[in-house]
Amino acid sequence: MAYEIPQNLKYEEKIAFNLSLPQMFWIGLFESTATIIFLKTNLIFELKISIGIILLVVGINICFLIDSPSSTEKHLKGKIGTKSRTRREGFEPPRAGAHQLSRLAC
Repeated sequence: MAYEIPQNLKYEEKIAFNLSLPQMFWIGLFESTATIIFLKTNLIFELKISIGIILLVVGINICFLIDSPSSTEKHLKGKIGTKSRTRREGFEPPRAGAHQLSRLAC
């Protein structure tokens, strides 16, 4: 009983917290930057917290955007394709009403 293994099969090992190595890299990069800004700058406390939270949110978003680039690319291409298709094929010019047609005929 033989079966074919797909050639486009992609394996990615999850290391910790179900994250891959590139995902851990991006979270670590933004987290370490936020930590350095928080601990080593002389900014006011509220500004440190704000910058740190913004950096962590950006890092987490980048982490999950690169989760599976193929699905992200397909999603973006699908959205872009749908919008452009809707604009080209779905556009109908406004139709003139009966009162406007009678004015045009005069």
